[in-house]
Amino acid sequence: MDDIKDPGLNRSWEVIKECVVAHAAVDREEGQSARLARALAWEEFVDAFLGKESTFTMFGMAHELTSACLDIGRGEDLEEVIREADQAAGGPRVQWREVIDKDGHKVPFLQLVWTQNLDDTEH
Repeated sequence: MDDIKDPGLNRSWEVIKECVVAHAAVDREEGQSARLARALAWEEFVDAFLGKESTFTMFGMAHELTSACLDIGRGEDLEEVIREADQAAGGPRVQWREVIDKDGHKVPFLQLVWTQNLDDTEH
């Protein structure tokens, strides 16, 4: 986001980040770590982009980011990033597991399994 240097897009992204944190604070369950609450809030934000069940707030924030990208002609870029992220999250190279945080709570952990030689990557 910061590389694009568009004041409207950057403002939208900053507002969205703070709103997701606020959403996590409101929805945080008793005994749940703040870290897990934030992870679940970000997951719901992504679900809103994918048309899955989400709160109106998350749908609104997804619309905010989409609109900001469309305003500067970057709508296709956003769609590509979301498509790649969705594909990566559901693909065989990405694995979810749980780890125990410092408070003893189970926290989802996303691990990327790289099976290719680094020489095969583009620079």
